[in-house]
Amino acid sequence: MDFQSTIIYTLFLIGCCLLARKTEVSNYNPVWTFTTYIFVVIFWSIRYKIGYDYNGYVFGFKLIRHDAHNMLEPAYYAINWIFKDSAIGYIGVFAVMSIICYYFLFKLFIRERILTYGLFFSLAFQLQFMAANQIRQCFVLIVFLNIVHLLEEKKIWTFVKWSLCLMLFHISAIFLLLAIPFSKVRFSRLFWCILLLGTYVVYLAGFFRLIGNKLMSLLPLYERYQNTSRMEAEQTGFSIVMLFWIIVALYLLLYKRTIDRPVLFNIYFCGMIFYCAFFEYHLITRVMVYFTYLNVLLAGILCKRNQRDGLALIVISFIAYLLLCLKIPNLHGIQPYQTLFQEKIERV
Repeated sequence: MDFQSTIIYTLFLIGCCLLARKTEVSNYNPVWTFTTYIFVVIFWSIRYKIGYDYNGYVFGFKLIRHDAHNMLEPAYYAINWIFKDSAIGYIGVFAVMSIICYYFLFKLFIRERILTYGLFFSLAFQLQFMAANQIRQCFVLIVFLNIVHLLEEKKIWTFVKWSLCLMLFHISAIFLLLAIPFSKVRFSRLFWCILLLGTYVVYLAGFFRLIGNKLMSLLPLYERYQNTSRMEAEQTGFSIVMLFWIIVALYLLLYKRTIDRPVLFNIYFCGMIFYCAFFEYHLITRVMVYFTYLNVLLAGILCKRNQRDGLALIVISFIAYLLLCLKIPNLHGIQPYQTLFQEKIERV
């Protein structure tokens, strides 16, 4: 990504963290809270062609505008339908999705009292880039982060109802139900470490790729899917992204007792194990992302409870964030920042 965009994203990161800190100092005064929220929402609402899925969402909106058949989940279809005859068109859809996504994200961070750390890690761990790219799936993810506490409180049926409702935005929300058995897993820190590193080493050896390709060859429609972008191995391979996520997981594992949220921790690590195993198989990886992004919440809780223990994680995350921004755009949506003003220039 170009250096100018890296500066823009970094200034945004600093700006929202400073505003969030002022909000926390003011004990979440409504004026400062709303100011921070609007600052973040506007930044992402006026984006243009950020993320690999952007053009796909625009195309889908145009199909709805022309009353063409479009296979979209009902809730997201309804938002598109509201704007189909509007002058702002798909821009309104993206704005609405940003508004509701960050409403739930702010609600989470304020409930946990980690607004500053939450906004920092949500950008450093690429959650906000995902929200600009995979807007339907990220909405499901952010709401999941808001309702996962129901599993801590043993309100299983309430969690199930929420998960099923989220299928109105993205069908993959059905896999949130995996969090229920994941939450019941109980391993020691040593065993989690061995399991994570062992899975990672096996991934590097190419074993999962070998087994996965053989299993895919058994699919009834293999000839149809084997060369499609959704079924083939991820192009990122062994990259700084995966290595960074492993480092973060090990760091959080080191301070598991400080975090003291065993249900969240168990779901997160189960997600990380599956993430390593299926990293090169896009559809499965997208499901596991729901659980691996618990790292945003766990990292924020760690820093809140012991700033000294969390300081190294903040430094590591910021360095990795800069490296990811300065490298070529990756498949998670980190792309040069453009606004709707650029769209107007292109139209001229």
